[in-house]
Amino acid sequence: MGAEPTRCAFAGMLTALAAGLALLVPAASAGASVIPQATSRPDDVVLIQNVATGKCLDMTGDSKSEGAEPQLWTCNGNEQQRWEFDAVGSYYLVVDDASGLCLSISGNDTQPGGEVIQWPCNQSGGDAWELWQKQTLNMPSGQYRLANLGDGLDVMQPSGCGTANGTKMFVNVATDCSDNIWHT
Repeated sequence: MGAEPTRCAFAGMLTALAAGLALLVPAASAGASVIPQATSRPDDVVLIQNVATGKCLDMTGDSKSEGAEPQLWTCNGNEQQRWEFDAVGSYYLVVDDASGLCLSISGNDTQPGGEVIQWPCNQSGGDAWELWQKQTLNMPSGQYRLANLGDGLDVMQPSGCGTANGTKMFVNVATDCSDNIWHT
C-alpha cells in the first residue's frame, strides 16, 4: 500500500505534463506539422547601398523573372530595392523581397566576370552560386564585400566600375577600390 500513492502521484504528474504540452504545442497535439516556416519580417528587409556611388542594388524594372539582372539605381526604397539576407551556415542567400528569387551567377560561371542574376532559391546550401559571404576584414563598421562562393569568392561590383543608373552587376576579383564595397 505504501507504493500506491507514489505511482498515483507519478501518473498525475504525467497527465499534467501532457496537458501542458498540448497547450504549448496545439498543432502537434492535433496531428499537424510543426515545422517552422520562413517568414518575412519588415526588419529583415534592407537596402543594399554601394559605398562608392551611394546608389542601391535594384532589380531592373522591378522584374520578378528568372534571369533578370540587378543594377545600380538611385536609392528610393521602392519594392525593387528591398533585399533579405537569409543565413545558410556562414553564408547568405540574398533574396529579392519582391520576387522571392535569389541572387546567383548566370550559367554557374566559375570565372571572374560572371553576370549576377536572380534565380529560384535552392535553399539547401548545395547551390554554391546562390551563396554569398559578407567579407568584412579591414572594413569600416557596417561595410562589406559580397563574395560569391560558386565563383571562387569573387565579389559583386558594378560593371566596368560604372556609377550610372542602370549599371549591371557582375563578380570579379576583389580589389582595393570601393566600387565593390556595400553597406546596409
